[in-house]
Amino acid sequence: MSQWNKQILRSLFHCQTGFLFISSLYLFACALGLIPRMYAYSLLLFIGLNHGIFAIWHCYIAILSPPDRGIGMYIMALLFLFVALFALLGALTSCV
Repeated sequence: MSQWNKQILRSLFHCQTGFLFISSLYLFACALGLIPRMYAYSLLLFIGLNHGIFAIWHCYIAILSPPDRGIGMYIMALLFLFVALFALLGALTSCV
């Protein structure tokens, strides 16, 4: 792998890490009720759908990866799936 590709992957990793950190702060703020319900509903939907896409993406990577590395990717996909389900469940219960 060339140095250019490594730099691009490192940049994508930092962007995804930043997104996950910021979305966890927003989830925490929504849980404490610091964000009004009107905004919390759309934020929870956005975060839930993004984490669902991350779960599908990690399952796809796990299918393509060698058998010894695939288990860790499935566990990470399961964690993303749990965050997605709980965020979407929070969005659905907030409008009641």
